[in-house]
This record gives sequence, structure tokens and C-alpha cells, in this order.
Amino acid sequence: MRRILGYLPEIVRKPVVKCLHNNRALILKAGFGTRLTSPSKFKKILMTWIKEASVSSDMVLIINIAPTNQKIEDHSPGFSRSIEQYNKLIEEVVSLSGSNRIKLVDINRAIKVKSSDLNELINANDGHHITFTGHLLYAEIVAKMVVDFFREEN
Repeated sequence: MRRILGYLPEIVRKPVVKCLHNNRALILKAGFGTRLTSPSKFKKILMTWIKEASVSSDMVLIINIAPTNQKIEDHSPGFSRSIEQYNKLIEEVVSLSGSNRIKLVDINRAIKVKSSDLNELINANDGHHITFTGHLLYAEIVAKMVVDFFREEN
């Protein structure tokens, strides 16, 4: 749709884009949403990446998808459900790897446990990017996992 809209003259494109943006929630609720990467394609690609990374690395950390806030869920209904679906795929692929060198960083759960206010850790405006405090949480979890992994190895 973006490609098609890109060909329209600006005088037509701007009001169409504004209408689509303002009615995004209704459009998605009506079932007209799409994904750029299907769950099956995502799983296949992730499995390939993990397989390749595990050959050349002592440890591979797979960080799952952080939750989004209510503002973004209201704007893009079903986004949280998609995050859950793709996180289950990530967890499944890590499990299927059969390697103790492949580790899941369950940042989704960690964020939900750490704060009752997601906006403390997730950008309130876009519901996706991580705040400074969120980055500190990521760093703390990743550092602990790395230290624990190499402590077990020795």
C-alpha cells in the first residue's frame, strides 16, 4: 500500500495517508492488517541465524520482543498479541536449537516484572523503543547471563 501511495500526487497522498493513520485501529479491527514477515518465515530465518551463529560463537543471546504500551495497542489493535506470538516462536526456536550455548533473554517478562509502568522502560510515544532505564535493565540482564554462562563453563 505504501508503494502505491507513493505514486500518488502529494495533493491526493497527504489526505489519504492522514485518513489511514486516523482510522488505523478501525482498519486493523476490520481484519485488513498485514505483516511484512509471516510467522513461518520469521521462524525459518531465525532458525538459520541461530544455526549459523552457534557454529562460530561460544554463546548466543536471543533477546525477545519487549511489550508495548496501551497507547500503541489502542492505535494498533492486536500488536500485543503479535508480540506474544512471535515471542513464542523465538522461545520455540531457542528450545529446538538443543544447544546450551543458545540462551533466551526474556526481556518481555523482565520488563513486566520490573515495572508496573511500562512507560518507565518503553518509550511512551512509540511504545517500542527503550528508555534509558530500559537500556539499563537490558544491560543488567545480559551482563548477568554472560557472567553466569562463562562461570559455568569454567
